[in-house]
This record gives sequence, structure tokens and C-alpha cells, in this order.
Amino acid sequence: MNRIEFMPKPSKWLFFVQLSLHGLAFVALFCANIGLLGEGLGCLLLLLSGYRQCWLWALQRGSRSIVKGIAMLDRWWLMDRLNRKYEVILSGESLVTTVLIILNFRMIEGGRRRFRLVLAPDSLDFDALRRLRVLLMHGFIA
Repeated sequence: MNRIEFMPKPSKWLFFVQLSLHGLAFVALFCANIGLLGEGLGCLLLLLSGYRQCWLWALQRGSRSIVKGIAMLDRWWLMDRLNRKYEVILSGESLVTTVLIILNFRMIEGGRRRFRLVLAPDSLDFDALRRLRVLLMHGFIA
């Protein structure tokens, strides 16, 4: 049976998008008339959010960041940075576009633990990204 193995790598594209969106939020924050205390608190929250988003999704430095995935028709396995392997089910809230793929998973056994994998165009090599997109959109491996 065919399967796809992929190893996501840190994405410069996703890092730039996160940085740009948080920068625009800073501009909007200073254009809003919310007072000095609100702007200071908003800046702090935006800095924390930007750091967390870039650390987890763009740079993949978190301990639960996915470093390897194996996909078959209806079965998925993920490995995190601590070399823990999980058998997971692809959740229906996933998004597949030509530019961005956001996959949400939940564990088969072990309860409520969820995983999210954000794949930008430079996260995988072209062939692996194409095969994964075909699998997700059409349900078969090309």
C-alpha cells in the first residue's frame, strides 16, 4: 500500500507572514483610541503572541512540533521533537489550499490531545507537498 512520508522543516514564508500580520496589528493598535495603558497591554500581548506563533508554527521549535509524518489513506502517524509517536485521525476542521495547508489531528487513543500542523509552500519539498495535497483533496495517493 502506498504511503507518504514527510518531514516538515521551518518555513521562512510562514515566519514572514506571521511577522507581517503582527506588525499590522501593532499599527492598528496605535491607530485605535484606547489610551496609553491599553496600548501598552496590547503591545505586550502582541509581542507574546508573535513570539509564540513564530516559535511554534514557523520555526517549529516547540516540544510538540511535528518533525515527521506518515500518511496513508485513512491512517496517520506523527512524531514530535521528543521522538514520541502518535497514531492520529485527521479532523474535519483541516484546511487545504494551494498556498497553505492546516491539518488538525486528534489522537485515536489517549483522549483529548490534539495536534496542529501548518504547512507553507517551503515547509516540504515540492513533490511531497503535491502528493499530500492530492491525498487530502481527493483521497488517493498519486
